[in-house]
Amino acid sequence: MPRGTNSDCEERCPDDLVNAPIKFRLQYFKNAILGHDIFDDVLEKIEAAIECGLPGTMLVLVGPAGVGKSSVGDVLHKRVSEDFFEANPDDKHTIPSVLLEAWSGEEGRFDFKEFYEQILEALQAPLISNTLPEVKRVICGREFFLPDITNRRAPTVSAYRARLRRSIRERKPRVLFFDEASAIIASSKPDRVRSKSNTLRSMVNSSNTTMILSGAYDLYDLVLQTGQLARRGDVIHMPAYLPSQKRKFAKVLYALQDLMPVKGGCDLTPFADDLSNQSLFTTGLLKKILTNAIALSDKLKRPIDEEILSLSYYKPAQLEKLQLEMFDGYYKVEGVQHPNDKRALMPVTTGEGSAEVSTTTTAKKRGRVGKTIPTRGAVEHGHA
Repeated sequence: MPRGTNSDCEERCPDDLVNAPIKFRLQYFKNAILGHDIFDDVLEKIEAAIECGLPGTMLVLVGPAGVGKSSVGDVLHKRVSEDFFEANPDDKHTIPSVLLEAWSGEEGRFDFKEFYEQILEALQAPLISNTLPEVKRVICGREFFLPDITNRRAPTVSAYRARLRRSIRERKPRVLFFDEASAIIASSKPDRVRSKSNTLRSMVNSSNTTMILSGAYDLYDLVLQTGQLARRGDVIHMPAYLPSQKRKFAKVLYALQDLMPVKGGCDLTPFADDLSNQSLFTTGLLKKILTNAIALSDKLKRPIDEEILSLSYYKPAQLEKLQLEMFDGYYKVEGVQHPNDKRALMPVTTGEGSAEVSTTTTAKKRGRVGKTIPTRGAVEHGHA
C-alpha cells in the first residue's frame, strides 16, 4: 500500500502520553474511535432512519466481528444525547438515548427479566425488583398505579414489560441501542425467535423510539420472522472493506498509526499489506493487533518491527474462523459471495423442499457473552 493514502485526519497521540505507564497508553488506544468511510456511512444511514422512521421502528445492524458496530453505538449514543440537551437544556426528565450490551445466561438462555431491569435502570426508573408490584386503580375518575401491598411475590416478566412500556412513554427515549443483541434471539426453534421478535418490537410499538439491535450476522434472520417486522424493520449492513477498497483501508491504518502511543512514533508502511490481510480489512481486528504490538513493544523495550507484529497476529485457526463467518454472513445479507470467498456453491434442500444455495463450508455460530453497560465512555477521535 502506498504511504500517500494517509488519512486526512490530523489527530495524533498527545506527546505527554507516550511517557505515561503502559496501562494508560493502552487504555487510550483501546478507547480511540476513528471515523472512516464505512463508519460514517453507517452512522448516516442510522440517523436518517431515526429521523424518518415510523413509530415502533426497529433497525438491525449486522456485520462481521471487529468491524466497528459497538463503536457506532458509542458515537450514536453520544450524539443523540448531546444534540437533545443542547436543544433542550432545561429538560430534566427526558432520557434521549440508552446504550446497553445484551448478554446470554449461563445456560445460553436469555434472561428477559434481567434485560428489562437493566433498561429500567438506564431509564432511571424505580427498579421493579426493589419495589412492590403495582395495580391500576381508578380514583375520582382518574387512573393511578399504586403499590399492591397484598402481593409480595416476585414480579413476573409481564410486570417488568408493563413497567418498561410505561417508562418508555414517560422518559421518551429517541434511541434504544442494544449491542451484542444476537443473544436475545438465540434459539433453535423458529417459533421462539418469532415470539421474541414480536416482544421486542412491541416495546416501542406505540412510541417514537427507534430500537437498534446490533450483532453478528445471525441477527439478520430477526427481520424476516414476521411481516410486521419486515415492514417496520430495516437491516443496515456494516461490512469490512473489500479488496477493491484497499486504499480506503490504508487511510484507516495510517490514522491509527498516528494515534499509537509509542515513543519515537511508528512506521507501519512496510507491513501495511500483511496488517490488512491479518485484520480481514476490519478496523476492530486491526486495532486489536496494534494494541498487542504496543504492549509487546513495551515489554521487549524495542520499537515495533516485523517480529513483534507477527507475534501479535491472530492464530491461523482463529483467523480462518473469523473469515468463514464473514463470508457466510456477507452472502446471507448481500446475496452474492464475498470477493475473497473462493468456495464452491452447492444447492441445499431445506425442510420445506425448496432449494437454497449454500457454501460448502459453514462456520459455526460463536457464543457471545458480555456484561450490560450503560456506556463505554469511549473517546471520540478523527471525524466520527
